[in-house]
Amino acid sequence: MPVVKTAISLDEDLFRHESEFLLKELNETYGDKSDTEQTAFSEAMRCKNRQMIEGEW
Repeated sequence: MPVVKTAISLDEDLFRHESEFLLKELNETYGDKSDTEQTAFSEAMRCKNRQMIEGEW
């Protein structure tokens, strides 16, 4: 059976709405963290990442 490709066109506003919804959800979930907490978390993740890839380069 041959492969058939199809394409559809959607209004660009549909994509904007979904993006706005996702952004709103992310802001509600992560927006209440303090900058200090986020900075500490980011630094811990960078340190862990360095440990994981150490010696692979």
